[in-house]
Amino acid sequence: MKDDKKIIYTAQKIQEMKDELTDLVNVQKPQNIEDLALARSQGDLSENADYDAAKRRQGEIESRILELQDKLEHAVVADNSDSKTIGITDFVTFKNITKNKEVLVQVVSSDESDVLATPVKISAGSPLGKALLGKYVDRKRILVEAAEPYEIEILSFRHAE
Repeated sequence: MKDDKKIIYTAQKIQEMKDELTDLVNVQKPQNIEDLALARSQGDLSENADYDAAKRRQGEIESRILELQDKLEHAVVADNSDSKTIGITDFVTFKNITKNKEVLVQVVSSDESDVLATPVKISAGSPLGKALLGKYVDRKRILVEAAEPYEIEILSFRHAE
């Protein structure tokens, strides 16, 4: 990642990443070191499945630590409180004109998207996210350029707290 590349996250997501990093560094990594020591003490490492598993887990832990450190180094908490338009972390209620259905979503970074969450967390980089960003409530139809394009109408939005 470039040094000037900031990634906008919800405060909740930043805290989740910090908590995971703390757990990896203070709990999982020390436990893995113990697992490696125990596996080494069992003798021949060439056919030691416990050693192989512990080494593989060590790589996963180290990789995830580096990934989280990089993300947190570039993380910025979204502050859209002064904005009159939709931004990352905002909650948006819109009407899907095609399906005649009201939907509530939260626009988030790609790392946070979750279609099973309530409300659904959509990536700012998705077709719907791109269609919503920078818009405001104006009762005009907006075309969402997805694989099967559809129209929406923004009914309301609020900034995340």
